[in-house]
Amino acid sequence: MEGDEAYGTGGLMDDPEDYYPPSPPPTKQIFGMQNGKQVTLHLVGHSPTEAHHLWNGAMFISDYFEQDPSRVEGKSVLELGAGAGLPSLVAGILGAKKVVMTDFPDPDLVANMQKNIDECNATVEPEGHIERTIDAAGFVWGADPEPLLARLAPGYQKGDRGDGMQQRFDVLVLADLLFRHSEHGALVKTIKETMRASRDSAAYVFFTSYRPWKQDLDMGFFDVARNAGLEVEQVSERKLEKPLFEGDPGDLDVQKTVKGFIVRWRVEDSLYIVLHQSKFAAKPPERMPPQTIAQGPLVAVCCGGNSENYGVQRILESDLSGHMPAQKSTGHLAELERDGFVVVRGIVTGQKLEELREASLKVEKLGRSGQWPHIRTVGKQFPPWTFSTEKGIWGVQHLMNPDLPGHEIFTRQYFSEEILSIVRELLQCDDNELVMELFNMLVRPDEHFELRWHRDDIPAEASAEEEMERLGRPAFHAQYNFALWEDESLVLIPGSHKRPRTETERNADPFEKVLPEQLVVKLGPGDIAFYNNNILHRGVYDSKKDRVTLHGSVGHSGGSKLRARNVLQHGIGGYVDKVDFSKLSDGERQRAEEMRARLVKLGSESGDVGYSLQG
Repeated sequence: MEGDEAYGTGGLMDDPEDYYPPSPPPTKQIFGMQNGKQVTLHLVGHSPTEAHHLWNGAMFISDYFEQDPSRVEGKSVLELGAGAGLPSLVAGILGAKKVVMTDFPDPDLVANMQKNIDECNATVEPEGHIERTIDAAGFVWGADPEPLLARLAPGYQKGDRGDGMQQRFDVLVLADLLFRHSEHGALVKTIKETMRASRDSAAYVFFTSYRPWKQDLDMGFFDVARNAGLEVEQVSERKLEKPLFEGDPGDLDVQKTVKGFIVRWRVEDSLYIVLHQSKFAAKPPERMPPQTIAQGPLVAVCCGGNSENYGVQRILESDLSGHMPAQKSTGHLAELERDGFVVVRGIVTGQKLEELREASLKVEKLGRSGQWPHIRTVGKQFPPWTFSTEKGIWGVQHLMNPDLPGHEIFTRQYFSEEILSIVRELLQCDDNELVMELFNMLVRPDEHFELRWHRDDIPAEASAEEEMERLGRPAFHAQYNFALWEDESLVLIPGSHKRPRTETERNADPFEKVLPEQLVVKLGPGDIAFYNNNILHRGVYDSKKDRVTLHGSVGHSGGSKLRARNVLQHGIGGYVDKVDFSKLSDGERQRAEEMRARLVKLGSESGDVGYSLQG
């Protein structure tokens, strides 16, 4: 006898029929697109992967795509943890070339995703478009992506596996997945293994921290992404009228806030990603010196190695002269125009960051000891500066001066594509309009030191009319702070670059600790902040907090005598013709030479430029 009969219990240990509550029934929701189209979504009754909810992230990514359909139109899209798959359906409706909607490989989940595809297909013209465009598939984050990549191949039939083809997805969607903290590494791994190696590719990560006390753990995903060599940028934030789950504990404002980020390849990594032709390679092979091969309006980057084993991917737009064209907007320009500043996270990481740190510490030591005389003296905000052992320093000047030990490292960084690609977007120009300007270093002062509230080239006594006249002129440069360690020294008032000072600002003490709406710009190692130099801002330099931040600017050839004054007052004219470009690549060296020539021309035409501000 077996079971209960063996012990004579007669079913005593059986659970009563109503012991467990019944699984909730499946539900249905209607999502209204901005164009009036209604999308019907079937949700499973219950799911351990939380697929029985329509989450904030899915709805707001869908809205974000509809605001600018070019984000998905004509592109291949992969959604992870899709649940009902709303963003995938919206991408298909907006004209995506191919969409793969994935969630945990549970038969009920996959069947429900397919049900939503079928229902959407019946309501979208032309007939059959959605069915041909969108696939539903089971997928575990971090697993072999070949079955997903196979779906991008021409002539793909459902059931095929990948054969090592080089296709990857242009767009990835991660909607409200960050609460699974243990899976952050697997999610980042999948992004790196499935996202096409191009600066135009993007992983859209939208989410709400439904458990506010774990918000820092949710945000930890982006640290994992940066540490893996990816670039992170926040592009959206919206506060709802009420939270998704009313009555939940924790900070209500956090529960009502939806944040949107883009994760993409860094510039240098997008240049070198290659795929193994017979087996997917999670890591690229050991890099050899790249060679460029002109292919029409594109450049192919070839990595050394066995050409039979590794494919070549054309990934960098350029013209045949080697000049980079003006960048398409990624949101940086819009943010700069709106707020007067924009932060780009993690443009440099790893070994390159460590190399810059090591060189900067040596330069800082030279400046503090007086062995390098070109410094910024504590107590004096604007040039000229004179070294004083009594007062100490708060900055080191002329990082590209060939007499400075380590100048090659700083010169290479100044002319790097990581920085100049952003500059081209902000200035909306090509390489042949860029002008070499300044590269200096800001360091911890020997005693606490603060800069007064100011605009870089508008004096404090200017009237409101004079302020607006100057603010109305175009900016012919991009100015930035590039942090090598954490930096919270820049304080500014967002939006003040578009208006005269308020009465409160005009009457405030020059060193007022707090002004209405002020913001402290917080940078992590490798982060860069570009800001309008005529935004109302100040600096607060704590003598107890280590700080090394590279402070630079790049000009535009349309700049005037006013811009010449702001650049040349720093003394760059004394060594500009000697700056050493020998460590740059051929293309970078040509660009740098031309940028220097424009600065020399600007200086020769400007005459005695004087100093912009005093004190």
